[in-house]
Amino acid sequence: MFISRKFIPSLFTILNAFCGFMSVINSRAAKMVAGDPLHPKTRLGAMISEIVRVTDPVAYLSSLLVIVVACLLAAWIPSSRAAHVDPMTTLRQE
Repeated sequence: MFISRKFIPSLFTILNAFCGFMSVINSRAAKMVAGDPLHPKTRLGAMISEIVRVTDPVAYLSSLLVIVVACLLAAWIPSSRAAHVDPMTTLRQE
């Protein structure tokens, strides 16, 4: 083994820090290239800020509902497909 076991946790820490740094750099670069379309000074940002306030419970609940439905569909579709498969047929194929 080329890497000692004591070095592995610090290696993961370094890799996590690097990934976090690169994600910040990528988001900053994307904002520089495309601009920030949701900034309140832009036309789209001004339209959204007129409709949705920071303390708007309807916006929070509707976004929560959309996320929960998406998660349920993402879990239900593969599980329903797997429920219709005959286990003996699958085991015989392997």
